[in-house]
Amino acid sequence: MYCGRSALGVFRRILTARLIMSYKATNVNVVASYLNNIEPLNGANFHEWKGKVITCLAWNDLDVALREDKPAAPAAGASTTPNEKWDRSDRMALMVMMQTISAGIKGDIPTKNAQGIDLNAKEYLAKIEENFKSSSKTYASTLIMKLMGSQYNGQSGIREHILNMCDMANRLKEMHMGISEGLLVHFIMTSLPQQYDAFKINYNTNKTVFVTKGGKMLCSFCDSPKHLQKACPGFKEWLKEQGIPYDPNYKKGGGKPKSGWWDSS
Repeated sequence: MYCGRSALGVFRRILTARLIMSYKATNVNVVASYLNNIEPLNGANFHEWKGKVITCLAWNDLDVALREDKPAAPAAGASTTPNEKWDRSDRMALMVMMQTISAGIKGDIPTKNAQGIDLNAKEYLAKIEENFKSSSKTYASTLIMKLMGSQYNGQSGIREHILNMCDMANRLKEMHMGISEGLLVHFIMTSLPQQYDAFKINYNTNKTVFVTKGGKMLCSFCDSPKHLQKACPGFKEWLKEQGIPYDPNYKKGGGKPKSGWWDSS
């Protein structure tokens, strides 16, 4: 009877050990799959990189070292589980960050403090963020110059071109360097080629404001999210009152654009 119970106990311990090993292997595989989806930190993508790293750690319950300070050493006989969880989180967070930083940048980020003690994950992330404060300003300047110099090349749809410019403006806003909607409209208008002159004239005549909401384009005539200006009943009525014929396939200079100027708002 004793031998039977002993054998059952051994079996349970072996089964438990195998289940733990299986869980850890699965957890490592999940982390590895997240790592493959994180674009390495390259100097221009700090905010996106940080967000994905924190998401990776949070989904795998490994972010405690980023959220909490290291717990004090447990008293004699007390549970060591909180300390072990924090230590594992710290090691994994450091590993994830170091594995997703470009080699050329990694060497510029210190891994020890002034006393020569290794930085924990929270401290290391703070050093990275401090290092990229000036880089963010450089990136913002690059975005502004790109906005100012953007030109529609006709290779993609006009809506995609405009939404790309709106996306750049949103990224500037995230860095607390947003531009006014009026200035964004100006950049968009100046980026359009001559074949869209009728659209520019119509915009300037109406004095309407080009609007986007959550990345979605609104009708520039009535601000409705349900249609663009080319399908706006109010706009068609206005054209009729002005004696202007409605032509969704308008073209100028003999060349028909990929999208009519009505498609651009």
